[in-house]
Amino acid sequence: MSFQPLFPIWVIIIGFVLILALLSWLEIRRPLRWRSLRLSALVLALLALMGILLQPSREQIRSDAPVLLLTADYESSVVDSLLLAHSDWEIYRTPGAATYLRSNSLEKLVGLSDLSHRIGALAGNGLPAYAWEYLPQKQFPFFPSALQSGMQKITQKVYSEGQVNQLEGSIYLMDVSRQLLLKDPEGPLDSTIVEPDGLQSFTLNFTPQEAGTWEYQLVQKDTNGQLLSEHILPIRVDPEKRLRVLILQAFPTFEVRYLKDFLADRGHEVAVRSQISRTNFRTEFANLPDRNLNRLSTALLDDFDLLIADAAAFGQLGRNDLNNLSTAVEQGLGFLGIVNGDDASFRRWLGLINVGGEPDSVRLGNNLTLAAYPVNRQQDREWYDLQRTANDRSVAAYFYRGRGKIGFQTTQESYAQLLRGDSLTYASLWMPVLEGTLRETYKDYTIELLSEFPNYTGEPLDFRITANQPLETVTVDDQKIAVREDPFLDNVWYGRFWPRSTGWHQIAVGEESLDIYSFAANAWPDLRLAQLRRQSLMQVRAEGLPKGEAFQQTRLEPVSRLWFYLLFLLSAGFLWLAPKL
Repeated sequence: MSFQPLFPIWVIIIGFVLILALLSWLEIRRPLRWRSLRLSALVLALLALMGILLQPSREQIRSDAPVLLLTADYESSVVDSLLLAHSDWEIYRTPGAATYLRSNSLEKLVGLSDLSHRIGALAGNGLPAYAWEYLPQKQFPFFPSALQSGMQKITQKVYSEGQVNQLEGSIYLMDVSRQLLLKDPEGPLDSTIVEPDGLQSFTLNFTPQEAGTWEYQLVQKDTNGQLLSEHILPIRVDPEKRLRVLILQAFPTFEVRYLKDFLADRGHEVAVRSQISRTNFRTEFANLPDRNLNRLSTALLDDFDLLIADAAAFGQLGRNDLNNLSTAVEQGLGFLGIVNGDDASFRRWLGLINVGGEPDSVRLGNNLTLAAYPVNRQQDREWYDLQRTANDRSVAAYFYRGRGKIGFQTTQESYAQLLRGDSLTYASLWMPVLEGTLRETYKDYTIELLSEFPNYTGEPLDFRITANQPLETVTVDDQKIAVREDPFLDNVWYGRFWPRSTGWHQIAVGEESLDIYSFAANAWPDLRLAQLRRQSLMQVRAEGLPKGEAFQQTRLEPVSRLWFYLLFLLSAGFLWLAPKL
């Protein structure tokens, strides 16, 4: 027996005792017959009131038949086989699933919470991520529908202004070849042909010229040019980071000259120090006032976000300059080493085991081939790749040293792209490397979207906020929303909202914001099915055939209040009638 009292139990018990004592004293003083019966009726009436307030419940063990849960596009043959082995199972279908004989319909997915302990198997495309929160017990098998031709995944990220970006995704094709075409509001940007060869990846290139949020389109056509599908593809483009770079060189080189001019033309602040003799230097400045660069003082290095040097320039640094450089990197400065020769101290500084003698060639995207020095990295450091070749070889990477970064770049003679007039390829080679190694700017807040693309109206969107200061008000589309703090991690918060309209929505806290696009329910149907299938396969924790036993559950069944009301009416009626008899 257990209770769900309307008030604290101690209040009810004390009130019962006091009222019983008072009313019993009044009844004893009344000169009426049947004193014992009147006192008994009084006790029963108060006990009935006490039962109404305490709301007692008793445990009952119920045996329920297992449930076969059907989702959209389930295969009838699979369902027939399961029911042939388990004819006593109940059948429920989610919204969007086709009808089946003797099946019950769930109007909303929240109804899964009442079936969570009974589900014996799941069939079809599966359930969205948020629906699994209604199913804490996931020990049942999942029988997914057959994989259908169509888009399987699109990797969403923030793209960079003025650089060649890559849209990456995967598609499953087993019928006919398809052309994938990426378009912006002004027209086609890139296309590729995908052959019917199962699951495969694709890449489409584009170069956004302006930062902001944009609605591109991803089009699928057959080999005859017949339109198969056309969907909005939301694109977020960040402005190019402003760089403040110091370049050291032992002697003037074409690589540094063109790199300096390229950065200056894009509005970045650049200082170049070239060594003429042991103690004399020639300096150049772009978008910066002139200053003394003879010594690498701590104050000087603190004014820059990135220092670039090759082996020759690094080898000419004095002990004080090296000490100041090491301190500056520990405190956050980024260092990028241009690998164009072998120097023992430079190699150790960059975390490399050895640098090969003659440069070989590497192939990057768009069939671009450049010379590069082969290197072997020390494996006791955690490396972060910035640029990889077509055969997955790293040509630019970095590791953390204190709060700063030390990275290397091995490609050579990239300035040839500028000589050919191909500034976009040159930007795509250098800007990710420069932005990846420069001094990190620590934001007050970082907002991350946790929900997988695509996101739909009427379904929850989850996000996470990492705060470096006390959390300010969080808004979605200028409306305040509540967030919850991580119980184990300090300054980590989680939020959820349900977009009610299609289009862009903005999560904001402090000076930071994140733009998210919400689709109508019928958008990206093939991507939606792949998303449901993938999320369901990740959630279920049982394989093989389902168990056929009935599910037993201990439940608290409340004692009917009707008995307490009847007892109270009978007892109170006797107390009212007794003086009249």
